[in-house]
Amino acid sequence: MEDLAKALAAVRRLCPVPLEDHQLAALVDFTFNAGAGNLQISALRQCVLRGDHERAAEQFGRWVYARGVKLPGLVRRRQAEEALYVRAV
Repeated sequence: MEDLAKALAAVRRLCPVPLEDHQLAALVDFTFNAGAGNLQISALRQCVLRGDHERAAEQFGRWVYARGVKLPGLVRRRQAEEALYVRAV
């Protein structure tokens, strides 16, 4: 629960723009998994800050590698986050 609260606080700090609940949830899940530092440097964040939600949703799929290896589990996780972000669940 503490880690989740930290991820939520990081998203609110790094993305101080109006977000729908489903968008916030997707960003918190991403941050919980990938880390606030990665959110901070990401094109995903830049798209969110610009209000370009279509392009933001596309950015989740870029974060599927660990140490240069594409991981099926990360692919599934990012697809779920993208679907949640666009509310296609």
